[in-house]
Amino acid sequence: LIAWLWVRAVARSVRSSRTVPQAAFPGEMVEVGIVVRNSGRLPIPWLLVSESVPAALGPSATIREVIALGPGAERSWDVSADLTELGR
Repeated sequence: LIAWLWVRAVARSVRSSRTVPQAAFPGEMVEVGIVVRNSGRLPIPWLLVSESVPAALGPSATIREVIALGPGAERSWDVSADLTELGR
């Protein structure tokens, strides 16, 4: 019962955001910023973060990682996406 209540509380406190350039053109490398935040008062001991873009943009633009977040903590990633294949 305690585990179930913990998961419910934690699920409501996870926030994520993604920042991308407003404009991008074929041939460019773009930076994508990803932030995962625990806005709650309970720690999150295990959280799977999975973010990907189309395979044509390259494997470097993929995140799949297990993290832990304390109360009020956040984790961020900057990944590069190669737009050389875009539009071909």
